[in-house]
Amino acid sequence: MKKLILLGCAAMLFNITNGQQQPTVSKQEQAAIQQVILDSKAAFDKRNLNTFFNYFIKSQALYYQVYEASGQLILAHGYPAMSHMVGSYVKEHPQPSKGKYAQLDPRVHVNGNTAWVSATGEMDMGGEKTSSRDFFVLEKQGSQWKISAIIVQDYAKGKLIVVK
Repeated sequence: MKKLILLGCAAMLFNITNGQQQPTVSKQEQAAIQQVILDSKAAFDKRNLNTFFNYFIKSQALYYQVYEASGQLILAHGYPAMSHMVGSYVKEHPQPSKGKYAQLDPRVHVNGNTAWVSATGEMDMGGEKTSSRDFFVLEKQGSQWKISAIIVQDYAKGKLIVVK
């Protein structure tokens, strides 16, 4: 009986430690994940909503949150709410953005068909730069990565504190 219990504990320990190992992901796959984020941002900035919406999962599980520098927090749960919110924003602001977006220090983590990316976003509006901390969760559907959650939080210059 003791041997059976020890064998069971060893099997559980093996499964736990084995599950913690992140599979190696190619640089190409990481680049593809980052490209989805950059392309979705470019589509939004061009006000190309059909293309923008194609980068997201079409599910109630979609989570979309943006905290603006003005202090306003915009939150949408589910694809219908997100597409309505973004569509309304574009109606109010139909001109394409002239800003240039860059992702600084992106960190890509992949576990099976799920990936998450954290990065500092920098938007240059022609002299005026805004910074944000961006967090994305993506899931692979077929051969394509789709955004399932996004959190973008603007912050004032010099106000980012990174604990190491």
